[in-house]
Amino acid sequence: MENELAINYARALFELSKPEHYQAYLSAWDEFLSSLEDKEWARFLESYTVDLARKYDALDKVYSFQDAPELLSLLKVMISHHRNNLFKDVASLYRGYVHESLGIKEGILFSAYPLSEKEVKRVEEAIAKQLGGRVYLIQKVDHTLLGGIKVNIDGKVYDGTLRNRLQELKRRLKGGAS
Repeated sequence: MENELAINYARALFELSKPEHYQAYLSAWDEFLSSLEDKEWARFLESYTVDLARKYDALDKVYSFQDAPELLSLLKVMISHHRNNLFKDVASLYRGYVHESLGIKEGILFSAYPLSEKEVKRVEEAIAKQLGGRVYLIQKVDHTLLGGIKVNIDGKVYDGTLRNRLQELKRRLKGGAS
């Protein structure tokens, strides 16, 4: 179950943002979350010993979210309440609200190894063409897959894995499918 606080933060940010700036907010979230991969920076923002004024000053110097100013304010509120553990959840929920409002279907793309951004886009385009709408896929690596990909959108699975193709071939050879 999703954290109610994360839902509230994401919903508040979504309601404050304007449709023409959705992409700017999504890009700003991506930039911020990427920066947290620097463990020293993440520890600085989480620290109980660093005063808030110093954290706020650092945030203002590091990020210039000109088209997403409310995001910087939200981050400051979350940091002041020690909600750093919710950053990824809030970003994900916000993305979901944006996609829902724009009619973009979200799904999960499973692959045996990480795919490039270009490869993910090609899969998104192929599924979008099949569904007749826009698609956004979150990539997950599944080491149990032998090869190929599997996509899950709205409970429907599009299975292009090697295992599935082998099973399909086996069924055909046994005369189970024409």
